[in-house]
Amino acid sequence: MSEITRFQHRNELSPQQLFALGLPIGVGIAGGVLESVATIGLAIVAFIASGVWIYRTAPPKFVAPRFEEYRDSDHSLWYRYSFVALIATLAAGPVLHDVVQDIIPSGESLPLAVQAAASGLYVATVAPWGLHLQLTSQRRIGKRRLRQVLAHPSLEGVTATRIEAAQRHRPLLAALCAVGAVDGGTVPAQAITRLLDVPLEEVTGAIEELTELDILATERIGLYAAAPKWHTTLTPLGVNCLSAQAR
Repeated sequence: MSEITRFQHRNELSPQQLFALGLPIGVGIAGGVLESVATIGLAIVAFIASGVWIYRTAPPKFVAPRFEEYRDSDHSLWYRYSFVALIATLAAGPVLHDVVQDIIPSGESLPLAVQAAASGLYVATVAPWGLHLQLTSQRRIGKRRLRQVLAHPSLEGVTATRIEAAQRHRPLLAALCAVGAVDGGTVPAQAITRLLDVPLEEVTGAIEELTELDILATERIGLYAAAPKWHTTLTPLGVNCLSAQAR
């Protein structure tokens, strides 16, 4: 597992954690369809237990970059036309209902238990995926910007001094890549310490050195003057230095 992948796993909910949160929600929806207070109560208890389990075993750091401005290339084609999927889903509901009604005998309807199971399964599947997309939306923008830089590599400004600095501070740069703090997406120094599990002084010292070498760009004035609030991003030059160091 690469360093970037390791930090990404540390920062986000795992598939198992998402499932542990989504399943009780689905059970609760099924209980609502069945009008079963006991089932709803069980779902609430299970949801709380899942949250406690996540918190006590491997709580995600939830470090996300902040972008001041967005580019046309920041969002995927799916994101731009996701409203089509919403319209199609809404339109498919009545169509599927008519199809089911044509299949079952006249005057009858699907058993309530089947309706509850279908509703619960749908929510238990969709809710975790929607939560994942929402929590990782900013990281995915940074990932696209990272790919764009790597797609057009440049050795301009890539010196032995910068490559050596990138090597010494590789965990910090890998963590920034993992959360999407690339090419304008910034994260505070305090948040980086949570991800790296190191003292603030160690992070700020590395940020100062890498900023002087233009590997990082850091906001350190005004509201961001205090070291914990420094907002930093990996520059395209920093990406190229990191890439050159890995070769």
